[in-house]
Amino acid sequence: MTNINQLSSMDTLSGGDLLAVWAQNNGDTRKAPMSLVATYVAGTIELPVDISRSQYAAPSATGFSVAITSANTWLVLNPTNDFAAGGIVLPNSVPDLSMVSIVTTKSVTAFSVTVSGAAVVGAPTTISANAAFTLR
Repeated sequence: MTNINQLSSMDTLSGGDLLAVWAQNNGDTRKAPMSLVATYVAGTIELPVDISRSQYAAPSATGFSVAITSANTWLVLNPTNDFAAGGIVLPNSVPDLSMVSIVTTKSVTAFSVTVSGAAVVGAPTTISANAAFTLR
């Protein structure tokens, strides 16, 4: 087998590029496309917050309520102004260890975090401009 340091370098990767993989059950080296490796990694490792599940909301009045549509979501809350009141509603029936991260560009004096049929512990009751928090 060629010494890895003698191989040409690549600047970008694509799904069809091949990687060398030691196949333990066969006792030899085989090839696997990047797309197969990506599928394996995505199915094996669960990241707490998947930013591909981001959500954007731009409330335009005090008393707003934004429903987060799924677990493991990053919510960018961009109110049109600082507001006296507003809040978010968490999704129901989420798996254990799910997380929701929220970042906001404006302040909300009386902020609420609710979910149907459950208590929310440790949620902020006010948020400042350019603040962020995460709930699990």
